[in-house]
Amino acid sequence: WGTGDCTKCGRDNSYCNWQGVVSSSDCTTCTCNNPSVWGGSNCNVCQRTTAGYCTRGTINPNTCNCNCPGGWTGSKCDSCPLTNNCGNGVPNSDCTSCICNEGYAATPNAGPACTSCIRPDTDCSNDGFINTDTCSCQCDPSSGWTGPACTTCSWDNSACNGRGTLNSDCKTCTCTNADWTGDLCDQCSVDPDFCSNGGTPNTEDCTTCICPDGSGWTAASKCSQCGITQ
Repeated sequence: WGTGDCTKCGRDNSYCNWQGVVSSSDCTTCTCNNPSVWGGSNCNVCQRTTAGYCTRGTINPNTCNCNCPGGWTGSKCDSCPLTNNCGNGVPNSDCTSCICNEGYAATPNAGPACTSCIRPDTDCSNDGFINTDTCSCQCDPSSGWTGPACTTCSWDNSACNGRGTLNSDCKTCTCTNADWTGDLCDQCSVDPDFCSNGGTPNTEDCTTCICPDGSGWTAASKCSQCGITQ
């Protein structure tokens, strides 16, 4: 008690651990601000328990917050600062480093984020290569190969111009018409003697001939019949 007549409580709220208000009537008891957190006669006893409050870690009776393991933060140890900073990866269970997705690694001297693609080009088949921006295989669009490793052929027999079947190499055909050859059965292979009277094979259809201009020979007859009538 303070003042000259000892009628006024001289204690401030530090008596109540700054977690409550000292009673002005008896100057000995405290009314705790949040009794579910701080209790006791002087509001200095933590009411929280490790099991009931901490997501991780253990309760600190002096602060009534949790002592966090690893890199976890927050009063309940429920916040990981790496959550949005691992790039192509996720935090480990201790929140001390990142677990990178396949093909990625942390960039040296640039923190824990998984931002460096370390996949070799040998992960890609059929002349594909690693696109370091996406860390995935980039297939040669002219080859016909697609898929995660450039091992799926996107072409079919139509690539053979209707004259053969596509081979397993996805780039050559087995021609079923003896008049046609070439990787895609697109080259006329008939003998020049196929045409008469100086004509040459029509490489567009490989069945007719291109007869000499003004000769009068007909293409459909392979330049063997005269098309001039009396």
